[in-house]
Amino acid sequence: SIYRIVKHIFIGSIIASYIESNVDIHAKMASGISYYLDTKIVLEALDLQQEEDTRPINELLQLIRDSGGSIRILDITIQEIRGIIDTAINKYNPTTPTTTINEACIRIGKKKTWLTSLSGQLEKYLIETLKVNIDKVSEAEIEKYTNTEDTKQLQSIWYRKNAAAHDVISYLYIREKRRITTGNNVLPQKATYWFITPNSRLCQFNASKKLNGYPSETILPQNLASLLFLQNPQRNSAKIGKIGLS
Repeated sequence: SIYRIVKHIFIGSIIASYIESNVDIHAKMASGISYYLDTKIVLEALDLQQEEDTRPINELLQLIRDSGGSIRILDITIQEIRGIIDTAINKYNPTTPTTTINEACIRIGKKKTWLTSLSGQLEKYLIETLKVNIDKVSEAEIEKYTNTEDTKQLQSIWYRKNAAAHDVISYLYIREKRRITTGNNVLPQKATYWFITPNSRLCQFNASKKLNGYPSETILPQNLASLLFLQNPQRNSAKIGKIGLS
Protein backbone atom coordinates (compact mmCIF):
# COMPACT_ATOMS: atom_id res chain seq x y z
CA SER A 1 0.00 0.00 0.00
CA ILE A 2 2.88 2.36 0.76
CA TYR A 3 4.46 1.55 -2.60
CA ARG A 4 1.20 2.39 -4.42
CA ILE A 5 0.98 5.72 -2.60
CA VAL A 6 4.57 6.61 -3.45
CA LYS A 7 4.05 5.60 -7.09
CA HIS A 8 1.05 7.91 -7.34
CA ILE A 9 3.07 10.73 -5.78
CA PHE A 10 5.86 10.11 -8.30
CA ILE A 11 3.48 10.14 -11.30
CA GLY A 12 1.84 13.24 -9.85
CA SER A 13 5.22 14.98 -9.66
CA ILE A 14 5.79 14.25 -13.37
CA ILE A 15 2.42 15.78 -14.28
CA ALA A 16 3.11 18.77 -12.03
CA SER A 17 6.48 19.33 -13.72
CA TYR A 18 4.77 19.42 -17.13
CA ILE A 19 2.39 22.11 -15.89
CA GLU A 20 5.21 24.17 -14.34
CA SER A 21 7.39 23.95 -17.46
CA ASN A 22 4.53 24.85 -19.83
CA VAL A 23 5.18 21.76 -21.96
CA ASP A 24 2.44 21.25 -24.53
CA ILE A 25 1.07 17.98 -23.17
CA HIS A 26 -1.28 17.62 -26.16
CA ALA A 27 1.51 17.67 -28.76
CA LYS A 28 1.89 14.32 -30.48
CA MET A 29 5.25 12.64 -30.00
CA ALA A 30 7.43 12.28 -33.09
CA SER A 31 7.76 8.75 -34.46
CA GLY A 32 10.96 6.86 -35.15
CA ILE A 33 13.01 8.70 -32.51
CA SER A 34 16.69 7.74 -32.18
CA TYR A 35 18.29 7.62 -28.74
CA TYR A 36 22.10 7.60 -28.47
CA LEU A 37 23.61 6.14 -25.30
CA ASP A 38 26.44 7.76 -23.36
CA THR A 39 29.33 5.67 -22.04
CA LYS A 40 28.07 5.16 -18.48
CA ILE A 41 24.58 4.27 -19.69
CA VAL A 42 26.06 1.43 -21.78
CA LEU A 43 28.20 0.18 -18.88
CA GLU A 44 25.17 0.24 -16.58
CA ALA A 45 23.09 -1.69 -19.13
CA LEU A 46 25.87 -4.31 -19.29
CA ASP A 47 25.84 -4.57 -15.46
CA LEU A 48 29.40 -3.24 -15.26
CA GLN A 49 28.67 -0.43 -12.80
CA GLN A 50 26.76 -0.42 -9.51
CA GLU A 51 24.26 -3.27 -9.22
CA GLU A 52 21.32 -0.97 -8.47
CA ASP A 53 21.85 0.97 -11.71
CA THR A 54 21.35 -1.95 -14.10
CA ARG A 55 17.67 -2.76 -13.76
CA PRO A 56 16.18 0.76 -14.18
CA ILE A 57 18.39 1.46 -17.21
CA ASN A 58 17.42 -1.78 -18.92
CA GLU A 59 13.77 -1.10 -18.12
CA LEU A 60 14.14 2.34 -19.74
CA LEU A 61 15.78 0.81 -22.83
CA GLN A 62 12.92 -1.67 -23.11
CA LEU A 63 10.43 1.19 -22.82
CA ILE A 64 12.23 2.92 -25.71
CA ARG A 65 11.96 -0.24 -27.82
CA ASP A 66 8.27 -0.65 -26.92
CA SER A 67 7.64 2.96 -27.98
CA GLY A 68 9.15 2.29 -31.42
CA GLY A 69 12.38 4.16 -30.73
CA SER A 70 15.80 3.20 -32.06
CA ILE A 71 18.70 2.69 -29.63
CA ARG A 72 22.02 3.76 -31.10
CA ILE A 73 25.65 4.28 -30.06
CA LEU A 74 28.28 6.49 -31.67
CA ASP A 75 31.54 4.82 -32.63
CA ILE A 76 33.43 7.43 -30.59
CA THR A 77 31.44 6.29 -27.55
CA ILE A 78 32.46 2.69 -28.22
CA GLN A 79 36.09 3.82 -28.36
CA GLU A 80 35.68 5.55 -25.00
CA ILE A 81 34.03 2.45 -23.48
CA ARG A 82 36.83 0.22 -24.77
CA GLY A 83 39.41 2.55 -23.22
CA ILE A 84 37.68 2.36 -19.83
CA ILE A 85 37.41 -1.43 -20.05
CA ASP A 86 41.08 -1.73 -21.04
CA THR A 87 42.06 0.36 -18.03
CA ALA A 88 40.03 -2.02 -15.82
CA ILE A 89 41.80 -4.99 -17.45
CA ASN A 90 45.25 -3.53 -16.78
CA LYS A 91 44.37 -2.84 -13.15
CA TYR A 92 42.32 -6.01 -12.61
CA ASN A 93 42.58 -7.68 -9.21
CA PRO A 94 40.57 -10.90 -8.65
CA THR A 95 40.23 -10.40 -4.89
CA THR A 96 40.51 -6.67 -4.21
CA PRO A 97 38.78 -4.70 -6.99
CA THR A 98 40.56 -1.56 -8.17
CA THR A 99 37.84 -0.16 -10.46
CA THR A 100 34.05 -0.16 -10.60
CA ILE A 101 34.17 -2.55 -13.57
CA ASN A 102 36.53 -4.85 -11.68
CA GLU A 103 34.12 -4.87 -8.73
CA ALA A 104 31.16 -5.58 -11.03
CA CYS A 105 32.97 -8.50 -12.68
CA ILE A 106 33.59 -10.13 -9.30
CA ARG A 107 29.94 -9.59 -8.37
CA ILE A 108 28.59 -11.20 -11.57
CA GLY A 109 31.22 -13.96 -11.63
CA LYS A 110 33.25 -12.79 -14.65
CA LYS A 111 37.03 -13.11 -14.84
CA LYS A 112 39.70 -10.99 -16.47
CA THR A 113 39.69 -13.25 -19.54
CA TRP A 114 36.00 -12.47 -20.11
CA LEU A 115 36.67 -8.76 -19.83
CA THR A 116 39.52 -9.05 -22.34
CA SER A 117 37.24 -10.92 -24.76
CA LEU A 118 34.56 -8.27 -24.30
CA SER A 119 37.00 -5.52 -25.22
CA GLY A 120 38.05 -7.34 -28.37
CA GLN A 121 34.48 -7.97 -29.57
CA LEU A 122 32.77 -4.93 -28.09
CA GLU A 123 30.83 -3.83 -31.18
CA LYS A 124 29.45 -7.31 -31.81
CA TYR A 125 28.58 -7.78 -28.13
CA LEU A 126 26.70 -4.48 -27.97
CA ILE A 127 24.72 -5.26 -31.12
CA GLU A 128 23.75 -8.72 -29.89
CA THR A 129 23.15 -7.84 -26.22
CA LEU A 130 21.60 -4.37 -26.32
CA LYS A 131 20.17 -4.61 -29.87
CA VAL A 132 21.77 -1.31 -30.85
CA ASN A 133 22.82 0.30 -34.11
CA ILE A 134 26.19 1.98 -34.43
CA ASP A 135 26.77 5.38 -36.09
CA LYS A 136 30.16 6.39 -37.38
CA VAL A 137 31.19 10.00 -36.82
CA SER A 138 33.32 11.13 -39.75
CA GLU A 139 36.82 12.50 -39.29
CA ALA A 140 35.62 15.82 -40.71
CA GLU A 141 32.85 16.02 -38.10
CA ILE A 142 35.24 15.11 -35.30
CA GLU A 143 37.68 17.84 -36.35
CA LYS A 144 34.90 20.39 -36.80
CA TYR A 145 33.25 19.78 -33.42
CA THR A 146 36.55 19.37 -31.54
CA ASN A 147 37.62 22.86 -32.63
CA THR A 148 34.50 24.58 -31.29
CA GLU A 149 34.37 26.96 -28.37
CA ASP A 150 32.08 24.47 -26.59
CA THR A 151 34.88 21.89 -26.51
CA LYS A 152 37.45 24.40 -25.26
CA GLN A 153 35.17 25.50 -22.43
CA LEU A 154 34.19 21.97 -21.39
CA GLN A 155 37.83 20.86 -21.44
CA SER A 156 38.56 23.61 -18.92
CA ILE A 157 35.95 22.03 -16.63
CA TRP A 158 36.36 18.27 -17.19
CA TYR A 159 39.36 16.46 -15.72
CA ARG A 160 39.60 14.15 -18.74
CA LYS A 161 40.06 16.33 -21.83
CA ASN A 162 39.23 13.52 -24.27
CA ALA A 163 35.96 12.93 -22.45
CA ALA A 164 35.05 16.60 -22.89
CA ALA A 165 35.69 16.37 -26.62
CA HIS A 166 33.59 13.19 -26.82
CA ASP A 167 30.68 14.84 -25.00
CA VAL A 168 30.63 17.95 -27.20
CA ILE A 169 31.02 15.96 -30.42
CA SER A 170 28.10 13.79 -29.33
CA TYR A 171 25.60 16.56 -28.68
CA LEU A 172 26.66 18.62 -31.71
CA TYR A 173 26.28 15.49 -33.85
CA ILE A 174 22.73 15.16 -32.48
CA ARG A 175 22.06 18.86 -33.15
CA GLU A 176 23.05 18.47 -36.79
CA LYS A 177 20.90 15.34 -37.19
CA ARG A 178 17.92 17.26 -35.79
CA ARG A 179 18.56 20.21 -38.09
CA ILE A 180 18.56 18.01 -41.16
CA THR A 181 15.42 16.06 -40.24
CA THR A 182 13.14 18.47 -38.35
CA GLY A 183 14.82 21.86 -38.36
CA ASN A 184 15.34 21.84 -34.57
CA ASN A 185 11.64 21.87 -33.69
CA VAL A 186 10.96 23.82 -30.48
CA LEU A 187 8.83 21.09 -28.87
CA PRO A 188 10.68 18.36 -26.92
CA GLN A 189 8.10 15.84 -28.14
CA LYS A 190 9.10 16.61 -31.74
CA ALA A 191 12.84 16.11 -31.24
CA THR A 192 13.80 13.05 -33.30
CA TYR A 193 17.27 12.55 -31.78
CA TRP A 194 18.49 12.50 -28.15
CA PHE A 195 21.74 11.77 -26.33
CA ILE A 196 20.99 9.95 -23.05
CA THR A 197 23.52 10.64 -20.31
CA PRO A 198 23.46 10.28 -16.51
CA ASN A 199 25.82 13.28 -16.26
CA SER A 200 23.70 16.16 -14.95
CA ARG A 201 26.65 18.57 -15.29
CA LEU A 202 26.88 17.78 -19.00
CA CYS A 203 23.14 18.40 -19.36
CA GLN A 204 23.52 21.76 -17.62
CA PHE A 205 26.47 22.71 -19.83
CA ASN A 206 24.59 21.63 -22.96
CA ALA A 207 21.56 23.67 -21.88
CA SER A 208 23.77 26.75 -21.51
CA LYS A 209 25.05 26.26 -25.06
CA LYS A 210 21.89 25.18 -26.86
CA LEU A 211 20.22 27.14 -29.62
CA ASN A 212 17.72 29.60 -28.20
CA GLY A 213 14.19 28.24 -28.09
CA TYR A 214 15.18 24.67 -28.97
CA PRO A 215 15.41 21.72 -26.55
CA SER A 216 18.83 20.54 -25.40
CA GLU A 217 20.32 17.54 -27.17
CA THR A 218 21.22 15.74 -23.93
CA ILE A 219 18.68 14.26 -21.54
CA LEU A 220 18.90 12.46 -18.19
CA PRO A 221 17.37 8.95 -17.97
CA GLN A 222 14.76 10.07 -15.44
CA ASN A 223 13.77 13.03 -17.61
CA LEU A 224 13.47 10.80 -20.65
CA ALA A 225 11.20 8.46 -18.70
CA SER A 226 9.00 11.44 -17.88
CA LEU A 227 8.92 12.48 -21.54
CA LEU A 228 8.05 8.97 -22.70
CA PHE A 229 5.14 9.03 -20.25
CA LEU A 230 3.44 11.51 -22.60
CA GLN A 231 3.28 9.00 -25.46
CA ASN A 232 0.52 7.08 -23.71
CA PRO A 233 -0.06 8.09 -20.06
CA GLN A 234 -2.59 5.35 -19.31
CA ARG A 235 -0.43 2.58 -20.77
CA ASN A 236 2.91 3.92 -19.55
CA SER A 237 2.10 5.09 -16.02
CA ALA A 238 2.81 1.69 -14.43
CA LYS A 239 6.11 1.29 -16.32
CA ILE A 240 7.27 4.86 -15.64
CA GLY A 241 6.38 4.55 -11.97
CA LYS A 242 8.37 1.33 -11.71
CA ILE A 243 11.41 2.79 -13.49
CA GLY A 244 11.31 6.00 -11.49
CA LEU A 245 11.03 4.28 -8.12
CA SER A 246 13.78 1.82 -9.08
